This record gives sequence, structure tokens and C-alpha cells, in this order.
Amino acid sequence: MIRRPPRSTQGVSSAASDVYKRQTYNIGSLRISSIYLRGTIQRRPAAAYMTIQNSGQISDRLISASSPMAEMIDFHETRIESGVAKMRQLRHIAVKPKSMTVLKPGGLHLMVKELKIPPIAGGIFVITLKFERAGTIDIKFPVKTFSRKKSEHTTTKGMDHKTH
Repeated sequence: MIRRPPRSTQGVSSAASDVYKRQTYNIGSLRISSIYLRGTIQRRPAAAYMTIQNSGQISDRLISASSPMAEMIDFHETRIESGVAKMRQLRHIAVKPKSMTVLKPGGLHLMVKELKIPPIAGGIFVITLKFERAGTIDIKFPVKTFSRKKSEHTTTKGMDHKTH
């Protein structure tokens, strides 16, 4: 007898299915949610997003990120200046007390570079986050489909990731 997974998880590996069920991680006074990595074309840089909520009284900082699936992960911020999207690399991402820090398209994000394998929609991409105070935690980022339509309409001048 062949058992099939429920319809909602067909086409998604069981590991990825578990990730979709568990989208929240806790470390110290931090709660990490709304986690996903936007897939990319071939081995071009990918972007990872999340919300970090600090319920504590003390600031924290995301000071590094790494993955066995990529050579390098940088912190970036995108800003619109004179109608042009400009990206700059950051040393860390501040997480203020009693607040939320949102990493989202067009704002703060993790830039995942030099991919060893391209992320596949429905899969998972493990990233280790290191916070200055809270410590280190492995996060399983579900990979969402790359939106070719959005990329065709996005201004990319000044956003070449090969320059840094």
C-alpha cells in the first residue's frame, strides 16, 4: 500500500513541510518569525528575510550569519534615493529592546552569496545566526519561488552584488 502525504504538502519534502509548520524560533529574549529565503536564478545571490522581535530590556545585534550551503552571507539595507534603489552593506543589524526588526524586500535583508547549491522552491536553506547577546541559533529558512516578474520591474541600478 502506498501512502501519500496530505495534499497540502505534496511536492514539498518532509523536512520542508516541517519547516512550514514551525516558523518561529526563540533564543534569549528574541523571537524570530516570518522566515523565508527567496529563491534565485542558478547560483546568483539569494536574499533571506525574517522578523526579529526583542521582548527584553536590552538591545542586541545580529553580528554574523553563515551557512554550509553558501560561502558568504552579508547584511544589506536597500534604500530609495532619488527614485533609485541603492544597497549598502552593514556590519550588523540592530535589534532594539521592546521592538521588532523586520528584514523584508526593499529594506534590511541577508544577502546569501556564492551559493554552493541553488535554493529550490519548497526546500529548506539552513542559516546560522549569531547575536551579540542572545547567542547562536540555526534557522531553517523555507525557500519561496523566485518572482521573475518582480525582478523585471525592479530598478537594479546600484544593486550589483559583485562589487562588495
